[in-house]
Amino acid sequence: QMTQDHNEFGERVTELMEDRRISLESAQDQAAKEGAEKNKLTRSISTAGNRMSQLDSGETSIFPGDVLLLCSDGIENYIPDKELWITLKHILDRKPENPATSLVEIALNKATSDRKGRIDDISAAVLIVGNYPVKR
Repeated sequence: QMTQDHNEFGERVTELMEDRRISLESAQDQAAKEGAEKNKLTRSISTAGNRMSQLDSGETSIFPGDVLLLCSDGIENYIPDKELWITLKHILDRKPENPATSLVEIALNKATSDRKGRIDDISAAVLIVGNYPVKR
């Protein structure tokens, strides 16, 4: 994961992991106990005409066969990090023509079966570098 959510919950999780050197799951549990909320944004691209002055950026190396997933936190809410790559790989191996749509459909199905209130925004884009899978 190259970026993080800029909301109260996500930033508290990051703080807890850095300060206490605890696992992601422990930090998420603690942030939830403290009442940190995912729907309270701490940064955004633009609000009421004010542009965000600090953008996230980074660098990474990519190679033929790499798969990049750009997605909203709505995907992550319904497909946990531990399952996300496995799910995407399964989709690519069986139905590679439109993996983002398949991933969104899986998340939407889980969201509607959970029925825990409002469904978060669910969006995804998948970039496959070169051919998938790479023949080695």
